[in-house]
Amino acid sequence: DYQVDFRDFYGRVLAHLYTADGTYVNGVLAEEGFACVYETFACFHKPILLSLQEEAIEGNEGLWESCGELVCF
Repeated sequence: DYQVDFRDFYGRVLAHLYTADGTYVNGVLAEEGFACVYETFACFHKPILLSLQEEAIEGNEGLWESCGELVCF
């Protein structure tokens, strides 16, 4: 599921990933603290992803525990 702006500044593909059973991989990564939500790109799921990311930050999950304060673009 490609977004309107499907590549970032570094040429990496930005996509929504789902497993065969329908699990939203992007959401799992954000929820577990292993993803930073790009706030500069248009995304239908952005409010959900930002909410999951905020919960991960508040709970010191994943990278948020190890790295403390990270800057997401």
